[in-house]
Amino acid sequence: MAYYVAMDAGGTKAETVLFDETGHILLRDISRGCTAMDIGADETVRRVTQTLHRVGAHIPGGVPDYAFCGVSSVIYYKKKLTDRLDAAMAGWPVHWEDDGPGMISSMLDQRDGGCMVCGTGCSLFLRARGELYHVGGWGYLLDTQGSGYWLGREAILASIKAFEGRGPQTALRELVCAQMGGAPEDNLPLIYDGGRAYIASYAHTVFEARKAGDRTAREIFERGTDSMAELTWLADSHAGAAFDVVMSGGIFAAYPEYVQSVASKGSPRMRLLRSNVPPVLGCAKEAVWRHGGTTDAAFTERFMAEYRVLLEK
Repeated sequence: MAYYVAMDAGGTKAETVLFDETGHILLRDISRGCTAMDIGADETVRRVTQTLHRVGAHIPGGVPDYAFCGVSSVIYYKKKLTDRLDAAMAGWPVHWEDDGPGMISSMLDQRDGGCMVCGTGCSLFLRARGELYHVGGWGYLLDTQGSGYWLGREAILASIKAFEGRGPQTALRELVCAQMGGAPEDNLPLIYDGGRAYIASYAHTVFEARKAGDRTAREIFERGTDSMAELTWLADSHAGAAFDVVMSGGIFAAYPEYVQSVASKGSPRMRLLRSNVPPVLGCAKEAVWRHGGTTDAAFTERFMAEYRVLLEK
């Protein structure tokens, strides 16, 4: 029996599964996010390897037949990160990748296509003719317009501007203050201590205020989907033909109207597929493929059936 490890690690959380060649899941592990752009390479290496060693303790012999780890920020740090991860996991056959390829493989298997992520952060990955292209999502300090973090930040800022008189009155003010337990201008330590994930937790206020007819929220929504749609036109230039794009991440999952708006503004050659499986499934498939195995419908069905049971526990 072959044993595999799959990891999908983003900014908010890392999900790791231990499974066998039939798709049977032996263990599911949830740990803290580990994007190096948020916490630095040292802490990323520590969190990733700590998780893998913890999961590996449940494998006969302590080492999997293969591991595929999709770790956000690998695409930026490259060997500065992967060399250190390899050294820390010496003896493990493991492939390090960013979190995009796993999302693509989760629904498209080995076909060409892309994934657009919109959660706390955002970006687009495209796999075409043996190449992996990355568009947008250059970290929250530079390029996150349209993401959950950006939406939350815009909501909080609009609330402050309404208070100061720099901006129009908006329903966002009441929603933001209610969630924060006070006015944002009086709670800057809370905001800055909470950081990116905390700010992203206010993204929902944009959708709620927009639904109530708020103009400011509507404008934020439109600017966000403008930016996300722009990524599809850039991906189109690399695709060479019509292409499927898996829409993944918490914002896309929770707000179908956001997906629809991106689709209406994006490349007409892009076929949007709302993700209905976890990215870690794609990482699991990649682990098996890279070990020389295959994954059929029975593998996916068993993996997903057991995964859903684990979610309910």
